[in-house]
Amino acid sequence: MKVLSIVARLLTGLILVGEARGTEILDYSQAIDLDAEELAEGGMVEAYERISRELEKYIPNPAKMEQFIGEGGDRYSVRLLDQHYVIYEPQDVLSDNLWGYATFALFDALNRQLSGSGVKLFALNGGTDLSAIILTEEEAENARKRLKNPREWPYLPTREPPWFGEFH
Repeated sequence: MKVLSIVARLLTGLILVGEARGTEILDYSQAIDLDAEELAEGGMVEAYERISRELEKYIPNPAKMEQFIGEGGDRYSVRLLDQHYVIYEPQDVLSDNLWGYATFALFDALNRQLSGSGVKLFALNGGTDLSAIILTEEEAENARKRLKNPREWPYLPTREPPWFGEFH
């Protein structure tokens, strides 16, 4: 009986340690699912409004994002405050970079408003697996140190192809 009790305590301890390690790095339950393809295909305002609601404790009065879609859908851009983000123009419609441009625009627009709050909206993954997570710089750096695969590191999207700020 004592042996079973000791084994049970050891197993419980191992399970708890494993769970603690998983949640110490990043709390993925706090991630907000996105899809870069949807963003690039006219979903910027919907995603912006959904994420803004999640960030209300940091952005008490988020600015309204406006979107502009050209006739025939050959142009797409959004504006927030004084910043105009072009997602694509006629010459870009077939570009492989549209998802990256849209990702950058969304994160940049929200992070401009988070300025001075002590947190930022970081991206996880990219493309159709894109997610957003609110972290301090210290939390993001800690995750980068502890996660072995750079593709899993939180990052701040940029407008520079081909990686758009994603670690690789």
